[in-house]
Amino acid sequence: MSANKKIMSPAGGLGHKHAGSASQFSLRVCAPYLGVRCHEEVLAFMIQTLEIELLEGIYFDQPWSCTLEIPVDHSLEELHLAIQNAVDFENDHLYEFIVGNSARSRSSINFDCQSDEIYETSVEKLLEGSKGKKVFYYFDFGDSWLFQIKKSRKKPVEENPDTFYPKVVSENGKKPIQYPDWDEM
Repeated sequence: MSANKKIMSPAGGLGHKHAGSASQFSLRVCAPYLGVRCHEEVLAFMIQTLEIELLEGIYFDQPWSCTLEIPVDHSLEELHLAIQNAVDFENDHLYEFIVGNSARSRSSINFDCQSDEIYETSVEKLLEGSKGKKVFYYFDFGDSWLFQIKKSRKKPVEENPDTFYPKVVSENGKKPIQYPDWDEM
């Protein structure tokens, strides 16, 4: 059986690639003592396409968004790192994911970075639990970088065995500068 491996991508981010001949692994099931013949079941790993849009931040001056492909089994911590990599921010502040009608809704569900839920909740579970609501990523509570995460209309697809995930597939606008050089302003 091939193993699911997380490796560093050439761009320096956490990658997601599966060992073996493809982006799938096979599970061999045998139980001859129960009369079950051996057979192999192929399990594919699915990729979700997300739209990430910057809504606000202390140095926000121009719109920015990207399209991100990420395995559905990635944790919210891995989604956080993928967004950090996409926007070229330093991973040096607290963050949370918010599911609600707005980012400041009193009835929102928050996934705080200091909670185990960040590691235990997958992208798939986050999206399933957000039906009828919006999903936000809030980074650096002082500088207030707020992003909205939208599931694309595309259905999840099987991963490409030659691709490192997460992967930014398109980008619009100018990336914000997390720490501007004050001499240039």
